[in-house]
Amino acid sequence: MKTKYLPFIPVLIIGILISFPILSCNKISEPVSDGHFYFVNKTNKDITFDFESGRSNNDVLKKYAIAPNATTLVRQWQETSETITASSFRSPFVYEFGGYGFVNPMPLTIKFGNDRCLIVGWDSENTPLDIKNYVAEKTGKRAYKFTYTFTEEDYNRATVCQ
Repeated sequence: MKTKYLPFIPVLIIGILISFPILSCNKISEPVSDGHFYFVNKTNKDITFDFESGRSNNDVLKKYAIAPNATTLVRQWQETSETITASSFRSPFVYEFGGYGFVNPMPLTIKFGNDRCLIVGWDSENTPLDIKNYVAEKTGKRAYKFTYTFTEEDYNRATVCQ
């Protein structure tokens, strides 16, 4: 007696073998928070940024450039706990360049035009490195709007760039 070959059985077996690992996986994801960081320039000078160490990446820093009397938005997603507050976030400068492993990120140079520079550290007065210096507004369950404003006072504190 000859057995009939059923052509769909190999396809069925392959389908089951492929589906099993996919269906058995439990996707584990960390909660993500959404930060909108607005950098407001209330001076009549272009503002750009640089880090003093060799870790600077000018291509990344270009997104932070602010034209005179203008605002730049930088969006940032961070993994956080289930419950978030404004202090759950880090400044985008710290997040991108200092990392979570650094308590005190490297100094940041704020350039006003091409002639004046203000070098700020983590503990400097009015530093964009510290999230506490931003005006924070909760905009959703897991979202915040942060605003940091550069003023003429910041420009006046700056010195001639070296």
